[in-house]
Amino acid sequence: MKTAAQAAKVPVEDRIARTRAAGDCYFQAWVANDLERILSQHTQDSSFVLHGADGVQRWQGIDQVRQVFDLLIRAWPDTVYDVKSLVVHEEFLVAHSIISATLAIPWHMAGRNYVPDGKKIQFEIVDIWHFEGEKIRSKEGWVDAMALHNKLKPAPA
Repeated sequence: MKTAAQAAKVPVEDRIARTRAAGDCYFQAWVANDLERILSQHTQDSSFVLHGADGVQRWQGIDQVRQVFDLLIRAWPDTVYDVKSLVVHEEFLVAHSIISATLAIPWHMAGRNYVPDGKKIQFEIVDIWHFEGEKIRSKEGWVDAMALHNKLKPAPA
């Protein structure tokens, strides 16, 4: 890994291109639901913070990140991402996407339980991926929980 002084010598355009390329690889790993490839692109002390689905939830370290990403992949196995906008900086990437997916397992969110009903739903998410070199140090997501609540089937009482 390069030191801050070494990184500063690399032109900004090259650092932005590096972040974009790393982001493209990461995005393709999510499209493929390839958990190992996703995790290989994270630092060992990586974090994931999710806003909106159940307040603010945080997972710290690669083991906790693995658990939540595995759950997300199992819960929404047919996820399709329609990226509406993308902003790339030398140390972070911001993506606004419309997600289309079908819930495959029971889901708990904000004190409520939902069950799969076979219907594909759509909801919005904004992700920020903070990079440390070519690895992701943290991933933050803001999800439209109201859309999820309105479109998912509540579990029987």
